[in-house]
Amino acid sequence: MTISFRSAATHQHGLRSNVFTMMILLNILNGCCSDVRATSVKVSDSHLRLELRRRQQISLDREEASRWELLQSVVQNSHIRAKELAKSGVFGMGGLRRSLEGYVWPVAAGGGAYITIIEIGTPAVREEVLVDTGSDLVWVQCQPCSTCFAQQGDIFDPGSSSSFAEVACSADVCGVLPTYACDQETECLYEYQYGDGSTTIGNLATESLTLTTKSGQPVAVNQIAFGCGHENAASFSDQGPGPAGILGLGRGNLSLTSQIFPQIAGMFSYCLVNWDDPTSITSPLFLGCETPPDSVQYTPILIGGPSSTYYYVGIEGISVSGQKLSIPQSVFEYTSEGGGSIFDSGTTLTYLPSLAYSQLKSAVAAEISEKPLASPPQGFDLCFNTPTDFPSLTFHFVNDANMDLPPENFMIKVDNAGTTCLAMVDAGNNFTIIGNIQQQNFHVFYDLADSTIGFVSTTCSSL
Repeated sequence: MTISFRSAATHQHGLRSNVFTMMILLNILNGCCSDVRATSVKVSDSHLRLELRRRQQISLDREEASRWELLQSVVQNSHIRAKELAKSGVFGMGGLRRSLEGYVWPVAAGGGAYITIIEIGTPAVREEVLVDTGSDLVWVQCQPCSTCFAQQGDIFDPGSSSSFAEVACSADVCGVLPTYACDQETECLYEYQYGDGSTTIGNLATESLTLTTKSGQPVAVNQIAFGCGHENAASFSDQGPGPAGILGLGRGNLSLTSQIFPQIAGMFSYCLVNWDDPTSITSPLFLGCETPPDSVQYTPILIGGPSSTYYYVGIEGISVSGQKLSIPQSVFEYTSEGGGSIFDSGTTLTYLPSLAYSQLKSAVAAEISEKPLASPPQGFDLCFNTPTDFPSLTFHFVNDANMDLPPENFMIKVDNAGTTCLAMVDAGNNFTIIGNIQQQNFHVFYDLADSTIGFVSTTCSSL
């Protein structure tokens, strides 16, 4: 049988393949915090704590050549993701006429791509999923699988789950999919594409997901809309068996944060350890009403941008060694044609429009006494042999929110010889992405109800 898919809105999502380690900390809410601007961050027994595994652990533990090959792959996928995020910024996902709400689920973000183990179905089956804040759909590979990539563990069999239910083509949620079709006017079929070539085609369905609290209490979350993928291809399986699918955390209506918005009071936060820390060092993500410290600085999430998936913010300028660069603020703003500035835990590097990047590059190079390399490693633009003197760097966001970056958040070592490169590059367009290296060791708070993003410098491994 041949089925023609129709597009609600042409929409591709960037996706990186490198996966780092973090810990998930989640709050299952019986009510919300009475004061979300409290002076401490507390973890109660109602939080979930899950380990995330870095897929490239073996490569990182090998000789330096393997480490450099991995970093090249990380940078290449970061470039691909950034380019596709800029393209998809001119499209929207459409509106969900009947909301799906009332659920809580553990998620992870940061480091480009993270994985966690979820328990799906009744009885529950454990599946690894990759978490992506730059897309919305939740999906796993499903039996029967006509085209599947190698994954960790068994492929999910919906026929063995008593809680599995296909979504009808007439359901409102079916129309939210960017590309969908109807099988004999009964089943809602989808096709979802990512910027790196990864794709999934299958049935939209609902399932029960099982959480376990820190005290060991299981919590069933019912009727979560997800994609049951029967034809799949994924770049994150190129280096061996990978996650079974993707957990989307974007702003769109199909993301987990949108589906469970009331239960989490529209709040989540994460804190990312250094991108190259060993896998034994973890970092947290909180889903729910987590009380931020008073020192958090907030900037508005800009509503009405070209994409309903992304977290747009306003950038007023950039300073190097205390000197504000002469970059027009309009460079960072979005228009009806695209552009804008987003926080994205799924992109490794930070990407800046050409006008902003050229000034930043020149200012940073002028502050480092060592001469830049004439031929920097592939994927980078400004590199030094063994620099020891680094400038200060500050991003100024709307509402006087200033992100003061330590050197490790914008200069990274790419080999054991000490070669160090600027972890910010020319986007080649007018789209700005605040990548995860820039965000490491910042606790980043998303308050979707108040439409703000907050951040505060933190030793993430201590949370």
